[in-house]
Amino acid sequence: MKSLSHVFKAVLLVGISTSVVQLAYAQNSSIDTERENIIIFSRQGEAQLNQAIPKLEALFKGTHDVKVRDDLITLYLRTNQSAKVLSLCESCAPAQFSQNELENLGKAARNEKQYDRAVAFYSQLQKQFPDNPNGWLGGALASTETKN
Repeated sequence: MKSLSHVFKAVLLVGISTSVVQLAYAQNSSIDTERENIIIFSRQGEAQLNQAIPKLEALFKGTHDVKVRDDLITLYLRTNQSAKVLSLCESCAPAQFSQNELENLGKAARNEKQYDRAVAFYSQLQKQFPDNPNGWLGGALASTETKN
């Protein structure tokens, strides 16, 4: 009887664990689906791009999802809002950003003439993704601009 009780508990725990994983996956999936729909909408034209940004801002504010942040940085940069790019996650360490984010943050910092900050983003890009030529090129350009 005792072993039957252990089996029941094990099955119950597996069932609960599976439910929790499915719930977490479903929440991520809905965020990803919403994010992807906004990005698809943003590609339909200039007006749609401008309408997509507040939608993505609201999604990021509600979720703090890193993929949403990555896409929001990209949309800000596409609309020449470099200052917003840089203010989006000021407390984040460079190691917390994706490859795409590091490239875009480096570019935004260069656009805003914050060359030391650009060098920091590009240096992190070089460190984490040494095969990415944009890290090396951006870092060289930002270093040159720092000296001017």
